[in-house]
Amino acid sequence: MSKKILSVVLALTIMLAIATVSVFAQDDVLSHLTYEINNGEVTISACDESISGDVIIPDTIDGYPVTTIGEWAFGEHESLITVTIPESVTLIGIGAFILCYNLEYITVDENNLYYSSDEYGVLFNKNKTELIQYPAGNSRTTYTIPDSVMTIGTGAFVYSQNLKSVTIANGVTLIDDTAFATCISLESVTIPESVTSIGIGAFAECISITDVYYEGTEEQWKDNFVPSYDFPSLTSRGPFYPATIHYNYHIHRYDSVVTAPTCTEQGFTTYTCECGDSYVADYVDAIGHAPANAVEENYVAPTCTENGSKDVVIYCSVCDEEISRETEILEVTGHADNDGDGYCDACDEQLKDNNDSQISIMSIIMMII
Repeated sequence: MSKKILSVVLALTIMLAIATVSVFAQDDVLSHLTYEINNGEVTISACDESISGDVIIPDTIDGYPVTTIGEWAFGEHESLITVTIPESVTLIGIGAFILCYNLEYITVDENNLYYSSDEYGVLFNKNKTELIQYPAGNSRTTYTIPDSVMTIGTGAFVYSQNLKSVTIANGVTLIDDTAFATCISLESVTIPESVTSIGIGAFAECISITDVYYEGTEEQWKDNFVPSYDFPSLTSRGPFYPATIHYNYHIHRYDSVVTAPTCTEQGFTTYTCECGDSYVADYVDAIGHAPANAVEENYVAPTCTENGSKDVVIYCSVCDEEISRETEILEVTGHADNDGDGYCDACDEQLKDNNDSQISIMSIIMMII
């Protein structure tokens, strides 16, 4: 562990500085950095006190790629709000963003070495086996470390003042030096049986811890963690004195089954533990119908004397459910005698009586005479 980190932790005060919000883009930030160029690569070793707000670390300086952010490079910069790390960076030193009290989010471009959680802005190594930095100013009060993590790095959670409860995932074996030091609001910690080492000062000055839930036995706890050199406890008291240690605590480990959303129903995920406990969460809105082209159904042709009709129907192109249906009236066509034979061309209905017509004409002639 860096002696510098531990000394800062021991001397840490609770007062927070008010962040000055500004944006330092790649070009703007250059004049505020101290850096070295070796073998065509740039290492950022420090930055001045004016760095604040949202900072975008440049990917090149003087034409050379920025590959390293040194130890403590941005440490103790209380006014940082967000940091964007470029893809060119291949090494981040211990404590690079430690004691940045108001840092809310870290963003890492996709590359081969680092990963940044979209939801919480937490910095991991690329395969997420080490949690490198939790943004101290993140507003969450509870946090569950992802299952993939095996190591919680040195100073990873230092002064994350909003955290009240942390669940450490099964698979973590090491909680490194000063990992949670001065998390002054932390009240409870859940530790799986997989953890076999808790480093020096890992929970130093966590003055609010009252309960530790440990999956293993009391014997395992004593074998792994007592005595401990955790500050400020005596070596015989262990890393959480005087908190209550709850041994043989069952930690739920949930398998998840995703139910995809449909056109009309929400999607959701069902989480089930081997102990039988189950819950549903992560709801996703229904996707809604996707209308296909309209089709015609129930066509009834109009006749010379009767109206016809048809249904214009729209179905969903995904689930085939009927979305809408409208009935259109088709007007009667009426009789047509285009050849003048006295019969309808379409239905052959007699349109007039020839004999009656002749009698009527003769009657009119006689009246005139």
